Amino acid sequence: MTYFRSETGETPITVIEAYSPTITVTTPPPTTGKAGMSFTVTGRIYGMEGAYIWWPQYPYITILLDGANIASGNGDINGNFNITATIPSNTSMGKHTIRIQFNPGTYIVDWNGPKDTEYPKTVYCTGTYVDYTITIGVETTLTITVSPVKATPNTTLTITGKLTRKDTGTGLAGMPIEIYWREPTMKIATATTGSDGGYSATYTIPPGTTAGTYYVKAVFQGYGVYAVSYAEKTVTVTLWIPPTLKPEIIASASAIIIGACITMYGWKHAH
Repeated sequence: MTYFRSETGETPITVIEAYSPTITVTTPPPTTGKAGMSFTVTGRIYGMEGAYIWWPQYPYITILLDGANIASGNGDINGNFNITATIPSNTSMGKHTIRIQFNPGTYIVDWNGPKDTEYPKTVYCTGTYVDYTITIGVETTLTITVSPVKATPNTTLTITGKLTRKDTGTGLAGMPIEIYWREPTMKIATATTGSDGGYSATYTIPPGTTAGTYYVKAVFQGYGVYAVSYAEKTVTVTLWIPPTLKPEIIASASAIIIGACITMYGWKHAH
């Protein structure tokens, strides 16, 4: 039988303090944006001990969109951070959550208090984060009115409408609106929205246009964070539209016709 020597020993364990900092974001993410756009967030990781402040050096920051990492990096020696992130190009329209996260771990901590002989020192920092909501691709609403809706060739149409945010109804100024004459599709004008989001344009139906139903379409192709929208109206083109008679002309004509009928009736019975 073989016997092995038994030994006992101790493994030293280093216990370090645990600190719980907070995160302050001075430049938050935008509230609206579009897929593919970049933005920068700035802030600081720090904690308070009485009237004095302490901070982890070179804090590690992660930016997440709906839980997915879209950027990360370290701050500076004073706990400040400046991180640029990009919204993924396949991000869907709608509301999303952006999280600015300080990652937990072992950091060298410094502070501006009287115990400078104790600092900097190595401690464990718990993580912390702050969430923001961003709306990707602000939806828009475009309206259109066409007058007249029945016309002949050579008639000039007046086209008006308004471009607004779908969520608030606020008019969008300075936006390009393209106007198309459909069947065949042809761009006939470009208008720019005014301060209230309104736009206007005119179009003269070309001579020789065949009779039928045509569409006048207004299109906003999207600009910046504002999404595409469109609207259309139909116009009936005829080769001749009966003139609208004034009431006095109709009354006069009716009197003549009635008088003629009475005269005819009297002549017939007299003979």
